[in-house]
Amino acid sequence: MLADVDFDRDELLWVNNALNEVLHGPDAIEEWEFHARMGGDPDQVQALLRRVNAEVGVLRRADPE
Repeated sequence: MLADVDFDRDELLWVNNALNEVLHGPDAIEEWEFHARMGGDPDQVQALLRRVNAEVGVLRRADPE
């Protein structure tokens, strides 16, 4: 079953930023502990980050600030 969650632009950006930090930030989660802390492997989370980032782009184009 898929969940349908409705995020506003700021909320989606927060999720985008959080995923980016755990993957690429200065305190990124080490690969050896990634699955235990995130519940998925880095490639799965990277794929989710790409999807979230694409949605942020869609929202920015629809309503630029």
